[in-house]
Amino acid sequence: LLGKLTNDIYLLCVHFGLFKREKLHQLDLMLSMLKDDVPNDMPLIIAGDFNDWNLSIDKKLRKEANLKEVYSEIYGRPARTFPSALPILPMDRIYYRNLELEDVEVLSGMPWNKLSDHCAINAIFSVVTD
Repeated sequence: LLGKLTNDIYLLCVHFGLFKREKLHQLDLMLSMLKDDVPNDMPLIIAGDFNDWNLSIDKKLRKEANLKEVYSEIYGRPARTFPSALPILPMDRIYYRNLELEDVEVLSGMPWNKLSDHCAINAIFSVVTD
């Protein structure tokens, strides 16, 4: 689902499949859509469950779409978000470009771990001005 806010920030929410072949197909479709529909100089946020515990999608997104991942930018690695009761796998991400990352946190513990089997990631951005 791709949306554009009134202030020209493009948003994409994703939920990738569990199997490698399925994920790679979804990734190729997403990269094609970004190339065709989102200008390279516009702010972009992509968030969701990437089911990418081995970081293969992460590497391709950074390289081919010039994206940064919020938790990695501050802490040097993607956040562990699954399962929410005891997060050990880095499944969920927020990627961005052409924005300034202000802060990021994983919403874990009570009451968050009762709302989903994944921990949510909260990121705060500011718009880059020339």
